Amino acid sequence: MTRLHPPHGMTLIELLLALTLGLLVTAAAWQGLRLGRQALASLDQQQQLQDQLRLARDWLPRLFRQLNARAPLDDGLPIVYGWDDAVYRNPGTVRRFSDINSIRNGNRPAACGSSTDSACRNGSDILALRYHGADGPSGPGSDGGVLNCIGQPLGASSGAAYAFLHVNRHSVTGEPQLSCAYLSANGVFTSTGLIPGVESLQLLYGLADATHPAQITQWRTASELDVAGNRAATEAQWLQVRAIRLGLVLRSASQPSQASLPQTLYPLGQAHAAQHPADNGASLSLPADHRQRRLLQLQFRLGT
Repeated sequence: MTRLHPPHGMTLIELLLALTLGLLVTAAAWQGLRLGRQALASLDQQQQLQDQLRLARDWLPRLFRQLNARAPLDDGLPIVYGWDDAVYRNPGTVRRFSDINSIRNGNRPAACGSSTDSACRNGSDILALRYHGADGPSGPGSDGGVLNCIGQPLGASSGAAYAFLHVNRHSVTGEPQLSCAYLSANGVFTSTGLIPGVESLQLLYGLADATHPAQITQWRTASELDVAGNRAATEAQWLQVRAIRLGLVLRSASQPSQASLPQTLYPLGQAHAAQHPADNGASLSLPADHRQRRLLQLQFRLGT
């Protein structure tokens, strides 16, 4: 007669092996999910930066074309002016750039206070432009085709148009942005955010002399064009500006799942940073903040 043996259960070793294999499979699945989320976050950041770069490449040249749309304003005052490491403050009723007291070279650190965030402490510069509105001399733009810096056509009695390019923080998100202040229809300067994620705006100005007005002989910062206590000499320097070089740092939103390392960026190139150690913002030291960044350099010629 055959004796039936009761079935055996899993041994302790078999149970431990099964648990170990289950944990390995779970860990592999979790790692795959984590890597997938990082890849998606990275793609989102790249797409965001591409959109920001595309906007900057489209909008900035269009703004500078306004300067060359007609002959320069013939009042003997600069149509280009700037400040280094500065925060924009509304100039009120002041129309002559050299008379503006609310914006000063180097006023950004004090305005940032105790904040160490690169959204504020980034050494960003300010660029001011002035060009013909609808009442200028005949030529391209005299039919109202000249726009202000937010794309609105200038009215028939607008006179001179103004644009102040500057980096500030969004009032809700706290993220940096490239903004433009323009003279509205009621004669008040109004600042509007245009390109999100612009962390630094750096500027250099190309000067030409009277002998070779079309040839750039030197590149200087705004501080180097400022002659302390001598407005006439300062304005004479700005009247020699024939080209503008811009360096932008654009950053994505923070993605905690995105790996990152501390880095130092040079908006106008490492050579410029080495040659101008006093130019705050020529180099930008950044923490590991889970963001991607891109550099954009543009150069524009003014009227010959």
